[in-house]
Amino acid sequence: MGDIAWAQELPGADDPLSADARPGDKPTPFAAGAHAYYLRATQRVYFECRPDYPADTPAHMKKSRYVSVDVLARPMPSAHLSAKQAREVGLDIVLQVANKVADQAGCANDTDLPKSAPKVDEVNWPDFT
Repeated sequence: MGDIAWAQELPGADDPLSADARPGDKPTPFAAGAHAYYLRATQRVYFECRPDYPADTPAHMKKSRYVSVDVLARPMPSAHLSAKQAREVGLDIVLQVANKVADQAGCANDTDLPKSAPKVDEVNWPDFT
């Protein structure tokens, strides 16, 4: 499960981190796009996209500079999928989707999206190992 959306700005400090965030949760940032982090089941990447819009594109559509991609991936103890494995899979999927969206949207700028997931040093998933 996941979500893809356009945004005019990057999220602010008071914006919600994720649907499953709890009070006091701190996201773990990783190097991708303009802003990226993971927390609990959420892997989220924002990247800047400046496509070459056709001349007749409505002005309101040209205001959105960022694309956000969210992917949810949860540990599954019954399937022997640990929190670290779920995190690695989630990061891989979110980056694959973000790169595909950037290609399909025709982003003319450097999106700063890596092709592969970063190494997971911190799982950041309370109550799971």
